[in-house]
Amino acid sequence: MSYLQQLRERRKTPRSAWHKLKTTIGTEKYSFFMVFEGEEDEEFFSKFVEAKLVGVKFHPIICDGKGGVQAIQEEMLKHFGGFRNVFFVIDSDHDRFIGTAEHPDQTFNTCGYSVENYLQDADACVAAIKHCYQLRESDPLIPAVIARVRADFQFFEMRASTLMAYAIGLRMEDQVLNLDELMFSSVF
Repeated sequence: MSYLQQLRERRKTPRSAWHKLKTTIGTEKYSFFMVFEGEEDEEFFSKFVEAKLVGVKFHPIICDGKGGVQAIQEEMLKHFGGFRNVFFVIDSDHDRFIGTAEHPDQTFNTCGYSVENYLQDADACVAAIKHCYQLRESDPLIPAVIARVRADFQFFEMRASTLMAYAIGLRMEDQVLNLDELMFSSVF
């Protein structure tokens, strides 16, 4: 990893994220702040917020995972006694299944496991295929594409639910799992 890449990674540490928030929270520069686990969460939810709150300036802060977001929540409570104009977005992961779904005020939990669940939709996938391959609605391949995508989604969900049940069972027993290295291509 290059030195520049190391510096970029340091911007996501809880300490760095807390410093960014602490130094700008008292200014009039932003109406509110949003704290995210990672870049993909920020990219997805910021677009949604920008569309709903046109012209309202907010500052996204990216942490290094859920632990980083929770560290900022603790610092906010310790230094300010509350969250003021700061909102937090975290992935639900397995929280509701293992009994850790309680989070402080102004925290948004994803409805599914993570932000990617909002994008896991057969219709969205078919639309992307149509766009990438420039298929028209009248194209004779469309029914076969739709059938294949739906079948693949059903197969994936069946296999993934087995893996998730196993992961939830282990987490309920307080075992630490590192799913970052899990490659679905190897599993399937």
